[in-house]
Order: sequence, then C-alpha cells, then structure tokens
Amino acid sequence: MSCRLLATRYHLVGAWTIILLIWTMLPSAASDVTQSATSLVIEKPDLTMGELLVSPSSVAPGQKLRVRFQPRCVGKLGGGFYVDIHLTNYPRTVNDQTRIHRAAIGAGYLISQPTFPLSFEYTVPPNKASGDYYIVAVADATNAIAEKAESNNTLAKPFAIQRINATAAAPASRLRTSVKLANLRINPASARDGDHVVVGCDVINDGQTRIASTRVSIVLWDQEPVIVDSQTTYQMRAHPMVSIPIRDLAPGSTLPVAAGIRVPWNIGAPAGGDTIKAELDPEELLHEPHADNGLSGILDITVAQRPDLKPSVEQNSAGSGQMDSTVAFRMSLVIVNVGDRASLPSVCKVKFQHRGTDGQWANMLGGAEHEIPVLAPGTFYRVEHAYDARGWFSGTVKMIITADADERMIEPNERNNVEERTFIKPQPHY
Repeated sequence: MSCRLLATRYHLVGAWTIILLIWTMLPSAASDVTQSATSLVIEKPDLTMGELLVSPSSVAPGQKLRVRFQPRCVGKLGGGFYVDIHLTNYPRTVNDQTRIHRAAIGAGYLISQPTFPLSFEYTVPPNKASGDYYIVAVADATNAIAEKAESNNTLAKPFAIQRINATAAAPASRLRTSVKLANLRINPASARDGDHVVVGCDVINDGQTRIASTRVSIVLWDQEPVIVDSQTTYQMRAHPMVSIPIRDLAPGSTLPVAAGIRVPWNIGAPAGGDTIKAELDPEELLHEPHADNGLSGILDITVAQRPDLKPSVEQNSAGSGQMDSTVAFRMSLVIVNVGDRASLPSVCKVKFQHRGTDGQWANMLGGAEHEIPVLAPGTFYRVEHAYDARGWFSGTVKMIITADADERMIEPNERNNVEERTFIKPQPHY
C-alpha cells in the first residue's frame, strides 16, 4: 500500500514539474515585447561631437587659431543646447576658466541629418606659455538634454603653442597663401527630384604659394517642412553631394572643376528653389585670408510625386472601448500608402499610454516597433500583434500608432501619420 502511494506521489511531482516548465516558457515572448517596448518609450536623443579640426597644429602667442566643430545627433531633440570649446593642458580638465567659445545650437539644427560644420577664430593671448595644449569641444555643455549616453559628448584635439624667432620667420611671412572660388555653374538650372545636375566652378590661386592639396565640397541645401503646433514651418537641411579633390595648384593659375550630382528624391522644395553651395577648403586647413570661401546658387527643383503613409486600425480586442482581457491586447492595423509614389522601407511604432490621476498621459505601458516594406501607391501592409497587458494599470489607456516613425520620407501630408484610440482597462477580477 505504501509503495502504491509513493508511486502516485512521484507521478504527481513529475506532472507538476512539467507544468512549471511550460509556465516559465510561456511569458518569454511577452517579456521580449515588454523589454523592447520599454526601450522605445524612452526615445532619448544622443549627442556627439562628430568632427573637431584645429589649424594650424602649431601656433605662436598672439596668432590666430582656427577651430572647426560639428555636433551631431541621433534622434529628436526637445530643445536647444550649448557647445563649449575649451583650451586646456589636460583634455579631461575643463571649466569656466578654460572656455574660449560657446555656441548655441537650436533644436531644429540637428534633425535627421548631419549638421553643417561651425567654425570660429581664436587669438592666442600674447603671454600664453609655450607647450602642448588641447582644444576640447563639449556638446550639451550645460546638460540641458537627457541623452541615451552622456559619455560621448566630448572630443579633444592636441596642438602646440611655440614662440617663433621673428628673424627666422620673416622670409616665410612675406609669402601669401590665397585661393578662392568664382563662376558657380549649375546645369540645368531647373530639375526634378532624381535628375542629374552638373555643378561646376573655377578654383583660383591668387596667392604666392603652391596649393599642394585641398578640396571643393558641393552641398545641396533644402528647406524641410516641419509641423509645430499645427503650423507648417521650414528649416534648412544639408545634403552633402560630392567632394572634388584639388592638387598641385600653382600661384596665379585657375582650375575649372565640375561634378555631376543626382537630386535626392526626398528633397524639400518649397517656393523659391533650393540652394547649391560650393565650399573651398571646408576643413580650413589652408591658412589664408578669405573669410568665406563659398559660392551659392539656386537650383529650381520640381517635385510632383510623394509617398504618403497613413495608419488605421482594422480591429482590436477592445472594439467596444472596454478591454475585455487582462492578459493580452490583440490588434490588427494596416499602413496604407495614399500617395502617388512608392515609399521607402520604414518603421511603424505602436505605444500605449496611461492617464494618471492628475489627468496627464505617461509612457508607462510599453509598445512595439514594426518594419514596413516598400509600398506601391494605393497598396497596404497589415500588422497583427498581441501585447502583454498583465502589468498595465487599470483605467484609461491610449494607443498611439505612428507611421514613418523614423522620418525617412517627406510627405505631402505629415498630419495623417498618427492614429490614436482610447480604451478602458477594467480592474482585474481575482
């Protein structure tokens, strides 16, 4: 009798073990969704110093130092920030006493594209001691932006301050370095997005020294439409096109240069056209007197077709407005291209918010991110997904669906990218 009871007990233990193993495996998919959704909710930007150039690499007290810097951002900024430039003996020691320059960067300056580099000149104090120094650039110097990573905001470049023998330097100082651009040519002057355009200009060495190496950078500037408080405004955006190398340019000579570019199809084209800019020596490695080595011209771009993505909810498990499940929230949505041009591969984000007792919405319930393939005009893509709702707060829940969440495309209607639905999650029954 005791043996039979013992056998029965072992069978029960084995059955419970199997059930526990299955139970531990079940929430794994839901937990993955919750973890990925938690990272999506934060959506913090990340500021870095993408470029820092200092010229010349050795300078005497009283002479000018040229500093060129380029902050970059991944993600969207909620406001502006400062970039501080410091001169210091030690790259990790910066404070108000070492700061030599501060630049204010607006929030719209860094959206989705690299910034156009900024630069300034600094005169080394006449009584500055000789030695090895660093120019240190610090993005978000006042910690105004909450970022994904705070440790990558600083970039340092070494240079030297050396006193020069005036007698030995006299012959070299009489040789003047000067190079400039002239006669910007844009052919054709009008184009459609996707067309080829030839941009050319003349590089003139009107100095007394041979230019061993430099380059001409061709940049297309457009005005990107941005909707703020239901009002459409435009902000400048740079599209680097091509770099033309210049080598061995003798004094007094002129070198015609040209390069072909393709107009980006996602260019913004409000009335008035877009700007083509040719910039000589963009790194400012040549120590020459011209303050602005750039030429600008207008390229009239015509854009007739655009993709236009619009999300809509087909069905969900709270169709009546009342969530009938405390475990899973099921949803089927479609992304439709209502435009007249095929879209790029894009991202659709779904997130859920909870309204607190103070009436404010908070990103506390997670969400998910879905890859949307290329959609021809008039076609759609369906997404079906289930969300783990066990950890959600009871009360009012808002679902927000955003098409083209990574903003890869400029669309004729940016307002129809977002679809919202509100539900009530009841108290769980135990």
